[in-house]
Amino acid sequence: MSLKCVHIDAGLRIQNNGNYSPCCVARTVVYKDHNGDPMNVKTHTIDEAFASPTLKEIRKAFENNIKHPGCSDCWQEEAIGKASKRIRDNEKTRLDNVAYNKPHSLELNLGNICNLACRMCTLGASMNWKKEFNLTKDENEKWSEEKLQDVARAHNNSFTDDSMIWDELTKNMKYVKWIDTYGGEPMMMKKQWDVLKYSVEQGYAKEQFVHFNTNGTIFKPEYVEILKHFKQADISFSIDGTGDYFEYIRYPAKWSDAENTMDTWIKNTQDIPNIKFDLCFTFQITNVLNYGKMAEWAKDRDMRIYRNAVFSPKYYNATNIAEHIKEKVIDRIRSKSVKYPEIREEWEEIINHIRFEKADPDGWRRFLKVNNNLDKSRNQSFIELFPEEAELFGITGI
Repeated sequence: MSLKCVHIDAGLRIQNNGNYSPCCVARTVVYKDHNGDPMNVKTHTIDEAFASPTLKEIRKAFENNIKHPGCSDCWQEEAIGKASKRIRDNEKTRLDNVAYNKPHSLELNLGNICNLACRMCTLGASMNWKKEFNLTKDENEKWSEEKLQDVARAHNNSFTDDSMIWDELTKNMKYVKWIDTYGGEPMMMKKQWDVLKYSVEQGYAKEQFVHFNTNGTIFKPEYVEILKHFKQADISFSIDGTGDYFEYIRYPAKWSDAENTMDTWIKNTQDIPNIKFDLCFTFQITNVLNYGKMAEWAKDRDMRIYRNAVFSPKYYNATNIAEHIKEKVIDRIRSKSVKYPEIREEWEEIINHIRFEKADPDGWRRFLKVNNNLDKSRNQSFIELFPEEAELFGITGI
């Protein structure tokens, strides 16, 4: 039996720079045309994207039951017994009437307009990273000011008000059943709200599921007025820790403000059953010990919590915790008390990820260097904020 994935059949991701690919976890895949040039919303239509030679190559691999390397993140998660995006999304669309080569599942990564500069992010998803980007590079890798400006602009200009993508989206909304929206910070992108309003006006929304991945810092009543017309609207708060963990990772946001904003969303939609909330905990080296507290916060609000691993940048990937301290970290995780028994089982997913492969020594070196560089730039201190982790990691100063 051949491998199946709804995103290979009828999924479309629009990356932050406007390039087309099948989905968010096929991170290395970019659709190219017959000349070998990247297919972008500025130059290619959605129909042209589905005719890409790149997609044909991936489909051929699936038909022959070959695990295409572009989908390696899903293969890794499935290897450790986790339901990958492929498995989850195949299941949720199992009963749908899927039109082949049309965007049944649509993922929008709307440039790099964002109000934060999260630790594991980069210039492609937040313009605020421009001044610190070179702090993540070794000396021989640093970019010129001109290149930084060019890349920052490239990840924004596909979504300007006059971009052809907005007309392309409105023309194709009648095929769309599932909409996933990311940023930057998607709540800040006005034109996508115009597209959603169009879907409401045309009557498509009542059969559509829309999902936002948001940093939890923005609430506007008019957004509720739009989202209440969809069959279901899921708001995923991308929150990677409580208190100091949140403020350290999701710089320069404040935990008290974000907590209040998220509670405002919940309060203002409590009588609208089709608007639902969950929490996406993106785990990486700095926050693996805080999952229990974060899960308790979510469960106290009857909010499902989903765990998402950082794969890129590699130096924050939790598999790169130095090999000689991994078991110490795992023992410390298992020693934590938890309010809800199921948290222990959930935490084991993170442990399985940590153990999945041996640490890359260069990944650990770069983590120590980059994290320290950002500490200095942001006037933060990993050692002072997280003495437990610092002791486990053997960090006493760099």
